[in-house]
Amino acid sequence: MSRVVLAYITLPSLKVGQTLSRALLRERLVACTNLFPSMESHYSWKGKREVSREVVMIAKTTASQAKRLERFVLKHHPYECPCILFVNAVATSGYAAWLKESTDEQCRGPRPSLRGRCRRAFGTNSNSSGRTRRNRASRGKG
Repeated sequence: MSRVVLAYITLPSLKVGQTLSRALLRERLVACTNLFPSMESHYSWKGKREVSREVVMIAKTTASQAKRLERFVLKHHPYECPCILFVNAVATSGYAAWLKESTDEQCRGPRPSLRGRCRRAFGTNSNSSGRTRRNRASRGKG
């Protein structure tokens, strides 16, 4: 088991979430994002009760990338005061190794040894990004 960081980020729309997700992946600040397209948020803002539809992003990263991720999101997020919460988590060693490698600026592609270890552990096939994909019966995603 290894430590990883999950970033919980709220966004105004799926389009904004998709754009931010692509940018975070391109910058190698995250290994994976999940977008939950419809959530109703209730909150107080500037003395008024508010209700709005939002999108939730869960971004998986390493502790060493969390501060850079925060700065990037604050710079590119459309909200004046965006919700960015960091949660420490424990992951399987194979997933944590993939996550670390995916956020490593020096990395130019997956190491074959890592792909093999994940494939053996999960009975999976590697996709073009080097990330392993579970068989259809499992249907799990990052």
